[in-house]
Amino acid sequence: MNKLPLTPPDENMERKIGPVTATSIVVANMIGAGIFTTSGIMAGQLPSSGWILICWFLGGLIALAGALSYAELATRMPKVGGEYVYLKKIYHPSIGFLTGWTSFFVGFSVPIAASAMAFSEYIFEGLQTQVLGATSNQLFFIKKGAALFLIILFTGIHYMGLKAGSKVQNVLTFLKIGIVVGLAGAGIALSRGRGISAFSFVTEGQSSWLAFGTAMMLVMFSYSGWNASSYIAGEIKNPRKNLPLSLILGTSIVILLYLALNLFIFQALP
Repeated sequence: MNKLPLTPPDENMERKIGPVTATSIVVANMIGAGIFTTSGIMAGQLPSSGWILICWFLGGLIALAGALSYAELATRMPKVGGEYVYLKKIYHPSIGFLTGWTSFFVGFSVPIAASAMAFSEYIFEGLQTQVLGATSNQLFFIKKGAALFLIILFTGIHYMGLKAGSKVQNVLTFLKIGIVVGLAGAGIALSRGRGISAFSFVTEGQSSWLAFGTAMMLVMFSYSGWNASSYIAGEIKNPRKNLPLSLILGTSIVILLYLALNLFIFQALP
């Protein structure tokens, strides 16, 4: 099979994003609320805690395989657009066109709105209607307004330029990593030397493939975002080196963080 020819990098793009920011984009896109809620849902579906850890490990391997594949494609075609560029070049422009619009609406717009709404819900969850001095109907619009404000705020930050956006991106990413590492460290401190023995790998009863598949679907949703830096390939310095590095390193960091956080969750339990 012939190798995919190298595509010249975008000449009209200003390359200001270094490997640290590119990697932080991958990490930040992957780490979300899912890791803090998914294991609890899986615990109600799978027979023992060990199977939950296996799901996270397998999901990490799948995400890493995807990152390795994108690293090869991104090295060959270091342009802005991600899979839009790859499908357009490899198959047909119409395929790229369709996936581009699908990504715009389903892959980006919907998750952005959902994340903003989730943030708003968490912020106002502990506040009673009496505290805010608003009716339940007014509170509904307050939450929507807060979510909209958040989207506009980050849009404005990125509109200011790559420098401002990169700084905010890096700070928020390191904050996320710090929270996960802190929780994982607390789990190790509370483990009393149990380590991996805190997990039970014995099947208790019958667990259907449907339950396992559902658990894996939740895990893969939490791992989504491993291809994030490929969308801005045209703005990354030395993309043939830094782009694969960001995809592989970012995904590997998240795999380790997710496994460590699950160790915390189950070791902290009595």
